[in-house]
Amino acid sequence: NVTSGSAIIPNWTVADGEVDLVSDAAYQSADGAVSLDLNGYITGEIQQTINTTVGERYLLSFDLAGNPGGTPTVKMGQVEVAGITADLTYDISGQSANSLDYVPTSLEFTATDSQTVLTFKSLVPGAYGPNIDNVSIVEIAPNAGFHTVEISQNNDSVENINFGNTQLAIGPTEL
Repeated sequence: NVTSGSAIIPNWTVADGEVDLVSDAAYQSADGAVSLDLNGYITGEIQQTINTTVGERYLLSFDLAGNPGGTPTVKMGQVEVAGITADLTYDISGQSANSLDYVPTSLEFTATDSQTVLTFKSLVPGAYGPNIDNVSIVEIAPNAGFHTVEISQNNDSVENINFGNTQLAIGPTEL
């Protein structure tokens, strides 16, 4: 468990409660290494402040799942960035530790300040919360459209290729 006030996760701060860094030994991550359960033994909240350019558009992307180890069946959380709050839900019905169907999730926002706070928080009590992985923010280049091409083969793998964007480094690759 990583507790409130901790900065043990590079570039992130646990703002409230507890979160868990979860290795693939406990249950499957989206990227094959580590994911983040937004609940430790209690509800948690994690945040990061990133440098942004006022008026520029950005795309926040992450993979969403839920801790399959216990109730509630529907994991609920929120993501907040640049004054936008989005509800997150994930139903673990039919999921197991070795077979989680992470859902690619994204949110577009416009920076309103030179520093933008990104917050993820759980809305469920207990030790089994929503999970996030592969968090990234991409600046959508001015006067360039954002296009994502999804390539899959036999539903085995999906690769996203982004055009017209600049990648921002906002944290460790394991999240």
